[in-house]
Amino acid sequence: MASKIIFNGKLIDADTPIVTASSPGLRYGDGCFETIRMVNGEISLQKLHFERLFASMETQRFIKPSSFSAASIEQDIHRLTKENGHHTARIRLMVLRTEEGMDYVIESYPLDITTITFNEKGLVLGICPDVVKPFDQVSHIKSNSFLPYRLAAAWAKQNDCDDAIVLNASGRVADTSIANLFVVADGIIKTPALSEGCVSGVMRKYLLQRCRKEGLPVMETTITPDELQYASEVFITNAIRGIRWVQQVGENNYGNQVAKMLSGKFLEEIRL
Repeated sequence: MASKIIFNGKLIDADTPIVTASSPGLRYGDGCFETIRMVNGEISLQKLHFERLFASMETQRFIKPSSFSAASIEQDIHRLTKENGHHTARIRLMVLRTEEGMDYVIESYPLDITTITFNEKGLVLGICPDVVKPFDQVSHIKSNSFLPYRLAAAWAKQNDCDDAIVLNASGRVADTSIANLFVVADGIIKTPALSEGCVSGVMRKYLLQRCRKEGLPVMETTITPDELQYASEVFITNAIRGIRWVQQVGENNYGNQVAKMLSGKFLEEIRL
């Protein structure tokens, strides 16, 4: 049986054409998306994902129909994954502007359970020299206009790196091509503030909330490339892979004690 997608609330074949050449969503990347993990039929961090989605749509001045709600999205996701036979899955929810209003698309893909475990082999990152991230009122949105991150990912692949650090227009760390970045320095867990141009990651927000609740020292701040030399740890986070420790950036090497502790302490409770 061919895999299905949800298009505006309806189950259709995944290869069905859904946009026209005149679509603003296609022409301008006008929209936003969420990448969501489902584990054993449970949607991880559901509330945070839907909060970010609706906040992004409001910032982008979408007119949201009353039928498009957290409850209807949840129902659509469960209907789709059941149809596709995906019990543990990566869900992609995309909103596109149309000339009349908006369309939405939900896709599901099987997720290898091994992606959930903490990585024992550290990642190797580089700093991408090809693109910079602006910082303005839309820079934190997970926008369909994803070109800087696509180019950063291509640079990482060409340079035998697992991921690429993206700098902002002032030359400071924003995030990476697929994740938010954290460092541990002088015993403090630090991550670039949203004002630095990073995407407002769901896992980033969850980790900040949990660290503060537990009284762990955490800070949203500025991070320069030079500061990476003096960090004791670097790790990256996203909703699909959780926490991934970075062993090397350039010639600098890092441990994983804090990253491993955070992964074990906070991710099990959300079925990661």
